[in-house]
Amino acid sequence: MKLSKLAKIVSGLNRKRHPQGTVYYLQARDFVQDDMLDKNLKPTILDYPKLESHYLTKGDVLVLAKGHHGFNAFFYHEEKSPAVASSIFLVLRHVSKKVLPNI
Repeated sequence: MKLSKLAKIVSGLNRKRHPQGTVYYLQARDFVQDDMLDKNLKPTILDYPKLESHYLTKGDVLVLAKGHHGFNAFFYHEEKSPAVASSIFLVLRHVSKKVLPNI
């Protein structure tokens, strides 16, 4: 079965950090463990009108598309919001209950 039949797959964004950012920009280095974001994480990118369509929503799954061996996947629970994934991630949206029965 193709992954596209189990979830919608979108890529993360490549944005520049900004000291007055209002949106969390999740990168691999922001994770203490696969399932835990750094508690001291601060918003680091500026919002703009089209960014909202890239906001992570509860139930999205972040999977590394490249690098950082050992990272499994991260189930987003809106711990930090609004948030977007960096380009190192693929974001799985509307994941089938066949894959994640607890949603």
